[in-house]
Amino acid sequence: MTQATLTNWDKAAILLRALTPEPNQAVLSQLTPAQAAQLRSIMANVAKRPDLAKVTQDVLREFQELRRHPGSSGTAPSEPPHFAANWVARQYGES
Repeated sequence: MTQATLTNWDKAAILLRALTPEPNQAVLSQLTPAQAAQLRSIMANVAKRPDLAKVTQDVLREFQELRRHPGSSGTAPSEPPHFAANWVARQYGES
């Protein structure tokens, strides 16, 4: 599976896996129980990827690019980083 085939849910799960447990749980606690359960399941699945380190770097790079150029996608966050949970919920709430 290449990054081109990653869903938004996959990308959200990969980003969450890149966090330490405390902020990870803080983000998940802002989601609905169904969204949090779905992301936890996807996080477990992406953890099994043999190319996880590369894919994580690719997704982090994509996220950083969105942060640097908010108008490029039309959906980049406008809130400060501590509101990332709300942005993740809006971006990845539906697949």
